[in-house]
Amino acid sequence: MPLIERHHAITGLTAQTAVADSKYALTKVINRVVSMNSLIHRIEHSSSVYLINPVYIAH
Repeated sequence: MPLIERHHAITGLTAQTAVADSKYALTKVINRVVSMNSLIHRIEHSSSVYLINPVYIAH
């Protein structure tokens, strides 16, 4: 394998790895944001349930 071809293969592989890494990082960030949003939604929902139904507080 000539040196230039090898260089291009390594560069291409590095680029692919970088793209895969950034996609993975982005997915992790999105998942974290989504789970935080659902958690906030759950807290808001449960607090509204407490406000609507004071019987729950007594339990």
